[in-house]
Amino acid sequence: MKWKFSILFCLFDFLVGVGVIYYVPFTEIDFQTYLQQVYQVFREGKRDYSQIRGDSGPLVYPGGFLFIYRLFYAMSNGGSDLLPVQICFALIHSATLCTVCAICIYCQLDTKEFLFCSVPLLFSRRVMSIHVLRLFNDAIVTFLSYLSILFFVAQRHFVACIVYSLSVSVKMSALLYAPAVLMVLLETTGYKQAVSYILVCGAVQFLVGLPFLYHHPISYISKAFEFHRVFLYEWTVNWKFLPEHIFKHPLWSLVLLLSHIAMLELWYKRVVRKMFENFRKLCQEKSKQRNVILGRGIVTALFQCQFIGIAFARSIHYQFYTWYFHSLPWILYSLGISLQQSCFLLFVIELVYNMYPPTWYMSILLQYCHLYIIYKILQSGSDQRITQCLVQSIKTKSAEE
Repeated sequence: MKWKFSILFCLFDFLVGVGVIYYVPFTEIDFQTYLQQVYQVFREGKRDYSQIRGDSGPLVYPGGFLFIYRLFYAMSNGGSDLLPVQICFALIHSATLCTVCAICIYCQLDTKEFLFCSVPLLFSRRVMSIHVLRLFNDAIVTFLSYLSILFFVAQRHFVACIVYSLSVSVKMSALLYAPAVLMVLLETTGYKQAVSYILVCGAVQFLVGLPFLYHHPISYISKAFEFHRVFLYEWTVNWKFLPEHIFKHPLWSLVLLLSHIAMLELWYKRVVRKMFENFRKLCQEKSKQRNVILGRGIVTALFQCQFIGIAFARSIHYQFYTWYFHSLPWILYSLGISLQQSCFLLFVIELVYNMYPPTWYMSILLQYCHLYIIYKILQSGSDQRITQCLVQSIKTKSAEE
């Protein structure tokens, strides 16, 4: 039944995407810049990242981004015909939804949980426009990230690490998952194998970046993974209530980084460590459902880790909403937040990202939602609520059997 729902959802989503493409005009923001950068690399032979730029700015993405958008360059005939690329992004939007549904099915969520984690994903105006009307690379990063999570849940760690590293090679925003990826590998494979899988991730990055690392390694690393990058104040959705001089100050960036690290440490001690300890005990009691129990823990750890990173991000632009939009229903479900409260939070966050231009009061509203969810995450570790919520349907199913 859930597979039927998934297929219907994905077909409906694709048809909506095609309708949006035909009836809503395309908005040029960065796509032509992407193609200009691709042209300079593959037609003009440039390999120095510091010399590659387009109309809206320099090249700031790793090599995987260039290889993927080289395909879009060919599909669009150099940017003159965007329809094939837009259709491709509509497919990516539907494939992302399908991947999230597959994660839910593999983790054996019951029908009610499955519908809550999937149905809201059909109704985001902003996420659809980011895909088919903007053609941002965030859509590709999101799809590859969720695909890697599906492989992690299925205990296919080698493939998962390759796909995850490919997502990082498109945009380094996928690094927000990195702490949880390390935790998952250590918890499920042990130290030695975890090290080997990390080397696999590194090998993928090396191979993707090799054409640039060979000629201008420092330029490539400093630009493709530019951690000190200063974002434009006019586009920040999450810190608009701050004065611009504070937003751009290096000290504010340092405060956010240290706060992020401190929160991750607290989250690991209060939530993740206890969650996996409880899950290991449950796996011994319910050996037949070991993969399901561990799968739910893996998904929850990865989603929560990324969410914490987003909450402490230097800046969130509208297109960054795709990073965590699909994971929000799962996060709320895993915390045992009531349906009414969860729907309200999802509605408010969607509303914030649909308000243009960014305003100080919407930024405050978004930060309130983020901090409230983080508070509930930390609280769930102390009262073991997260373990109870994640295994409740498993226990019910076992009782029925």
